[in-house]
Amino acid sequence: MAHDDIKNSEEWKQRILKELHEADIFIPILNDNFISSKWCSQEAGIACYRNILIIPINLKERGKKSVIPYGFMNHLQGKPRKIEDNPVEYLVNPIADKFPKLNIFYNLIEALSKAKSFRNAEKLMLNLVPYFDKLSNNEINRVVDISIDNRQIWDPVIASWNI
Repeated sequence: MAHDDIKNSEEWKQRILKELHEADIFIPILNDNFISSKWCSQEAGIACYRNILIIPINLKERGKKSVIPYGFMNHLQGKPRKIEDNPVEYLVNPIADKFPKLNIFYNLIEALSKAKSFRNAEKLMLNLVPYFDKLSNNEINRVVDISIDNRQIWDPVIASWNI
């Protein structure tokens, strides 16, 4: 978001071009603001030209028509999503597939270690469940260790076993 990240009086066009040149992933948030911007479509075109990973978020806003990927990114699937309904796997799956050595699961696993409530632990664990088959042995062992060490995870599991 250029207006948040570019400093006052910084040469913004050069900064955006530099960021687009260095980016490995481009995540356009498709809504009316994207379409009305004089720059967003151009930035998307540059990302398409560079053939980097593009993950369109087709933001379905209340009372507005959803925006599907168009122009040079019209070959990409962008399913309409509500702003509060962007599950982790929508972003993680394409990143994990394109960059398997990135170890995208590390942050998901470490977030689990900081769970402060049963509900929070449950939500964080549900974020990991779709990736269990992709985790390395070390990552699986880390999930097990965290689950044993964090009582917000371990206690409800034991309680559900009626031990």
